[in-house]
Amino acid sequence: MKVDYGQLSLAQQLLERQDQVHAKGMYDYVKAECELKPGDMGQLLLALYPLTVLSVAAGQQVFRATGALAKASADAVGDTIKEYAAADEAAHDAFNQLMVQLGGSATPYSDPRAHLPTLGPAQTSADPGYGSPEGNIFQQAAEEGSETGGFVRDSFGRVVGRVSGWTGSGPGVVERNNPSSYLVKPQAGNSEMENLRWSAGPLLGGVDWIFEQLFHFSLLEDVIMKPITGNWEAIDESSIGWGHLGRAAFEMGENFTGLPEQTGSWEGEAADMFRAAMAAMGAALVGLSVACDYVSGLMEKVSMVAQLGATAILSSLGIIVTLLL
Repeated sequence: MKVDYGQLSLAQQLLERQDQVHAKGMYDYVKAECELKPGDMGQLLLALYPLTVLSVAAGQQVFRATGALAKASADAVGDTIKEYAAADEAAHDAFNQLMVQLGGSATPYSDPRAHLPTLGPAQTSADPGYGSPEGNIFQQAAEEGSETGGFVRDSFGRVVGRVSGWTGSGPGVVERNNPSSYLVKPQAGNSEMENLRWSAGPLLGGVDWIFEQLFHFSLLEDVIMKPITGNWEAIDESSIGWGHLGRAAFEMGENFTGLPEQTGSWEGEAADMFRAAMAAMGAALVGLSVACDYVSGLMEKVSMVAQLGATAILSSLGIIVTLLL
């Protein structure tokens, strides 16, 4: 059996950070940024509102459970460190007794936990421009999920590659990624209302444009469309938020799957069990990332339905106005 107390302590600190910082952040984020209000769905999509509530509640439960598992793993590593230290001290006492019996002198015990290293910041974080709105809101929501899916598709291969490197000295324990850096506020891109208003025809569209310039809100969008077809900008921001959660979950999974390789110098049955558990946690977080991406895609489709409904209503209004004139 071979033990590196410093690396074990760093592994414990890394797991504690996943619980206390990242999982907690995800738990708060899903309600703050992904939850919709009943009015956001409009009358057209109001029947779907309970499903959005359930998805947020389920997300919170999953992220709470993720934090609890990370904490339990950290506590288990801490207990293991205590057990190893107690065994080392007992062996030292036995050796001292033998030396005294042979006429030698006892030596003081040096606790290997006296000067343990402190875990540094994550090696990588989200790019400064991550989450910035680009293009129209529907395209952004779709691209957000697509990017997350691309990361997820590569993840299982990375897990397998790291499992093959379980033995050896290991590169040392570090936090590879900062999942919380991906929990940015969802920002929808350019509103489609500028294009949609002209579906009502040049007369209504022009009147609405003038009204918006004077009173700073759209009569067609805020008074007519949102109560009926819903607030598709809020729905898209929810979709984008779920995409950010998926990316954060993936990055947290990378932190877990990195531990088997990083603790390669730790040998013994407990070490093998720990590495297997970390690989399983990493794979589970990849699955959670896929689930978040799936919800993001569903919300994006709901937003498209709202947009299509708005287009149909505005076109009908335009036809009615044309016939009346």
